[in-house]
This record gives sequence, structure tokens and C-alpha cells, in this order.
Amino acid sequence: MKNITLKLAVFLLIITLNSCEKDNTFTRLASPNETSEYFVENGTLHFSSDSAFIQTIDKLCKMQENELEIWETSIGFKSLRTELSLIFDKMDECNDSLSFEELFSENTDILHIVGDEILPRIESDIYSIFINREGIYYIDTVLYKVQGEKVAISQNGDLDAINKALSENPNNDVSARKTDDILIFDYCKPTTIKNEIVSKSISETLVRKYSDELTHDRRRCKLEIKAIDIYTVINYSGPYVQMTFTRKVEAIVRNYKKSWGKYRSYKTLCEMRNVSFKLDDGTEKNLSSFISSGEVEKLIYRWNISSETINRISPFTLVKVEFDQVYGQATNRGVGARWVTVDENDED
Repeated sequence: MKNITLKLAVFLLIITLNSCEKDNTFTRLASPNETSEYFVENGTLHFSSDSAFIQTIDKLCKMQENELEIWETSIGFKSLRTELSLIFDKMDECNDSLSFEELFSENTDILHIVGDEILPRIESDIYSIFINREGIYYIDTVLYKVQGEKVAISQNGDLDAINKALSENPNNDVSARKTDDILIFDYCKPTTIKNEIVSKSISETLVRKYSDELTHDRRRCKLEIKAIDIYTVINYSGPYVQMTFTRKVEAIVRNYKKSWGKYRSYKTLCEMRNVSFKLDDGTEKNLSSFISSGEVEKLIYRWNISSETINRISPFTLVKVEFDQVYGQATNRGVGARWVTVDENDED
């Protein structure tokens, strides 16, 4: 009787194991960091659909730095935003120029020097929220990679093909093009205008940006007011491209500290006030005051402007975002009772 019972138990165990093996072959079990909108796999965010991506980004863009940290921890994700913040924190701990330079050299894949500032290689603060250090994310099975001022897209998830296309860095005047079934966007094309008082930059194509800065006693406060379009490719076949874009405007206060000859991000108290703008489509927004709840590297306020699905034939140039009026002021603890002002009017 015992032998029969033992054989029956072994038989049931084998059936159970075989059943589990078959289930694991065809069904990926949900992990604690997975939702119906997105999940994290091998350190990369995967969005389930275009609508899930747009909805999630809208939510993330409303979060402040501490809220984003909580969100990342809850899903087991480490964004480029976090990578950069950790590096700048380590720079605070450097006791000599050699250790500072070594730390910078170890991270030149995501940092570079522009003038007297150490800056992220990727221009967009929005992208840094949901891409990893390698600059990639997925929407369904479509692979996206952000590098420098470009976004490359592969429908079949071919990272090698994306890297090849980005390394070739074709030089032309269109803002979107196809290379070996890889779609590439130039999301930022900067030009620089200087006058005797301040340095102002205007970034065109997908980004239009106005910025001013104030430097005092090895501290710097910079205010940027810019519009950016986030494009989601729905389908592309031959030269035809169908995509959705979400337009946002953001006001950003950036805090800088001079260390070993270069200005880099650091955490301090800051605020912005009297921010207002008018776009060429008639959209007007304003913000009377916005103050950081603690010490931060940057303070960001964003407005959702519009969302639209469009069809184009590659290569093509996307419509630029234009400001008719821009105004805002910002300060931080480092520059004291001084305010940097952005004041532009193109309606004249």
C-alpha cells in the first residue's frame, strides 16, 4: 500500500512539474514591478502600447524629483535621470581635481563639457525620465533609442541596426528620415545668439528654447522655457510614416556649482515666478510662483499643450514650435537675492 501511495505521489509531482514547465514556456508571469501599461525587463522600460506610453509620460511629467525617485524604486527601474543625479552627488564628494576628472572620464557616455559646464549628452529632461543609461525603451515590440540630439526607432527591435544608423550620423536638413528601415528624428538643432549682456540659445526643429543665466560667487542659476514634441511611431512602411505626437512646454530652473574649473549640477533651494508664454497657435499659459520643496538639482513645471496623429512621407521636416511671447524669472540660494529673467517678444 505504501509503494502505491509513493508511486502516486511521484506521478502527481511529475505532472505538476511538466504543467509548470509548459506554462512558463508560453506565459510570462507578471512580476511585482509590472502593470498593464508597462513593465521593466533587463533594466529597460517596456510600454504595452502607444496610448499606455502617452498616458504614463503625462503622469510622470507631473511628478517632482522625489516622486520620481519613489516611482522608480517601486518598479525596480533606474533611469538616466537617476544615473546623472548619482554622478553629480559623487562629484560633491571629490576632494581633488584628479578624482573629479576621473569620475567625469568614467561617465563620458552620458556627460560632456560645453563651454564651462558639464552637461548631459541628451538634451531632453523628459526623455531622461523613462530611458535607461543606454538611452533605450520599448513601445510594444518597437525599440527606441535616444542618443545625443537624435531618436532612432526600429520596428523589429534591431539594436545593432539602430547603433549603425546613429553612428553614420547623416547630415541633412530634414528632421526625420529612414535609413535601412530605421527611422531617425533630430529632436534638437541648436543655434546660438549672443549679445553683450547674456547668452541665449534657441533650439529649433522639435524644440524651441529660450534661456538665460545668472552667475554669482561660483554658483549659477539658469532658467529655460521650452516646447518639445514627443513622437510615437505607430507604423512605417516604405516611405510612409504614421505617428502620434504630444506637445509640452516646460519651465526649468537649473542649479550649478563650480568645481575644479567647471560648473555642474548641484542640489539647492530654488524657485521660479511670473512665468508666462504664448505660442503661435494662440495657446497661452502662466504660472505665478513655483518653489522647490527641498534642495534639488532642477525644478521643472510642465504644461500639456496638445496631442495629434499625423501621416508623413519620409524624409520630411516637422513643424517647428514657435513662441510669440515668453517671460519668467528664477533664483536659487546660491545666487542670493538675484533673479535671472527670460523676456522675449516676437509679436512685433
